[in-house]
Amino acid sequence: VSMGNDKFNLRGAYARMDLNHTDSAVASKNSALWSVGAKISTSPVFFIAEYARRKLNSQALLSMKGFYVTAGLRLDKWMPALTFANVKTTNTPTALTKESPEKQTSYTLSCDYYINSNMLAKLNASLVRPQDGTDGFFTADPGKKSVYVFGAELDAIF
Repeated sequence: VSMGNDKFNLRGAYARMDLNHTDSAVASKNSALWSVGAKISTSPVFFIAEYARRKLNSQALLSMKGFYVTAGLRLDKWMPALTFANVKTTNTPTALTKESPEKQTSYTLSCDYYINSNMLAKLNASLVRPQDGTDGFFTADPGKKSVYVFGAELDAIF
């Protein structure tokens, strides 16, 4: 569900699911994912925020919750933005759990440049901090308190 106008938009989403993967013994009945978000856009400033929660009824998978907040500017063809995000698992793993607990915070500085109406160039730099002795969303311990992640994209807009 989404409603709004050019200046303000509010949205929400909900999905209920049953997961069953026999090869890995992952099953989760009556599980759900929901999120709420809002966007405020004035010229040239914009703010975006979203909160999401994944609730799984499974001993093999962990439930999670997280949010992000973005603030940015639209300056002709340029769109710089700063994002803060936090995600963490919300239940305790058991001997049957196939996922590790996760908790991480990240700060991202990004800049989009609209080359034309069909091409968008993007640059971003993120500071990612796994927390509480977890690996965050890394597949293994990154060996550092903070990890820098850089990205560059060229998107075609249809």
